[in-house]
Amino acid sequence: NHSLLPWLTVYGNVRLAVDKVFAGRKSPAERDDWTREMLDLVNMAHAADKRPSEISGGMK
Repeated sequence: NHSLLPWLTVYGNVRLAVDKVFAGRKSPAERDDWTREMLDLVNMAHAADKRPSEISGGMK
């Protein structure tokens, strides 16, 4: 998928978006919590440390 950065983990890809939206409004710890909550919401917490090449097409 061309919308995911292959050198970042699943967590890193989501965190990049969270940082872009909440920079200056939430602390780094709050952004970490938000990122993990979003991964939980879509049942992807188990894949947080995987790179896009390591997950299935449906997970992307």
